[in-house]
Amino acid sequence: MGLKHLILLAFSFIIQQECFSQKKKLSKIPAHEKLLSDQCIYQNKFTTDQRRKFYPFNIVDSIALISFKYDDSYYVQNFIKVNYNLIIRDSVFEHQRLDSSNIDSLTDIFFNNVLAPLPKGYSRTGTMSQCFIPHNAILFYKDGIPIENILICFKCENYQLSTELKFEDGCSGKAELLKQLFEKNKINFGVKNDIREETD
Repeated sequence: MGLKHLILLAFSFIIQQECFSQKKKLSKIPAHEKLLSDQCIYQNKFTTDQRRKFYPFNIVDSIALISFKYDDSYYVQNFIKVNYNLIIRDSVFEHQRLDSSNIDSLTDIFFNNVLAPLPKGYSRTGTMSQCFIPHNAILFYKDGIPIENILICFKCENYQLSTELKFEDGCSGKAELLKQLFEKNKINFGVKNDIREETD
């Protein structure tokens, strides 16, 4: 068995283990405790100018939405490196740079949609997602080089921030808002339900 086949088997095993671990049941919350959803609520906390001063929006030259084919086996070949996350250069299907208005919409999604305060005596309902297999991402460019990213799996309604991004507050609902932004900018692969997850 060649080295390439060994690498493919190893990645397949890792993905299967990750999927299995995500299927574990959430710990039960005592019946006497009241439950409150972890959905986002909108609060106009920061103005457009204030949001533009937060990292990485304060240093980047441009921001792009992309769709791509996710395949761990390709990570040993041609890729775009964004911190410790890898996006294969030749796997990108769609690439759309955001104009100023759409960048402001993006900052509004992340900084003004927040987790509601938890009232006394309430507990949060837990959420569980499917295996994280991203087909979309937001890339933050400086001097033409992607320095940060947000990997998104719309199927499981979840996303992951790259190393230095700190604007995650844990509320659900942002994935749906991001999906609307992708649709507005004509990114279809991985976003629309009728789009196949892989191509021939």
